[in-house]
Amino acid sequence: MQDYLINIIGFIVSIFIAFLTAYFTSRGNEKKTTNEYFKKEGIKVQKRLLEFWTNQLFYDVSKCCEIYKEEANISKKVSNTEVINIIIKEASIYSSKETIKALGSYQQFNYNIHHKKKDNKYYMVKTIITPLRITKRMKYDFTGEKLNILDILKVKLNDYDYKIAILFYIIEIEYFIKEHLFLFSLIIILLLMSTILILSML
Repeated sequence: MQDYLINIIGFIVSIFIAFLTAYFTSRGNEKKTTNEYFKKEGIKVQKRLLEFWTNQLFYDVSKCCEIYKEEANISKKVSNTEVINIIIKEASIYSSKETIKALGSYQQFNYNIHHKKKDNKYYMVKTIITPLRITKRMKYDFTGEKLNILDILKVKLNDYDYKIAILFYIIEIEYFIKEHLFLFSLIIILLLMSTILILSML
């Protein structure tokens, strides 16, 4: 009986490990293909995109849009909303899946912050971190270099302390769960199925 139960658990664990291996392997293959494409196409576009998100550390969105219009030869009559849409479209073409998820989180955050008008330390830090996550991922997409967002926060915020570091990790966990909801749901389902199966065998 115990051997049978152990075999079932081993089978479930094997399926789970195989799924995670396939998931991260596909991500690695996608990353390799994307990098090869980056080397051949759109280097100027990639540079503009990375600069746009990095500029948000130093300027407001309107100023960043003005700079982008000038660099991309876009008419000054084009609204900032249209410029953001152009940037999102270009980023969707040249960015990895993880970067696109960060872009989606940025869009959702902007919508919520404008409609709810929240004003506290948590949202102040989140306003800085949300575009920084895109900068970090685009930097990795385009150059393979990894940025440490905490290091950038130390430069950006004069009042940086351990509380801001804790807020950063809370926000990162929140975004990670939201952006990988399917994976988390699958893990929970597998764990529940395993528990039910084990309990039924006892």
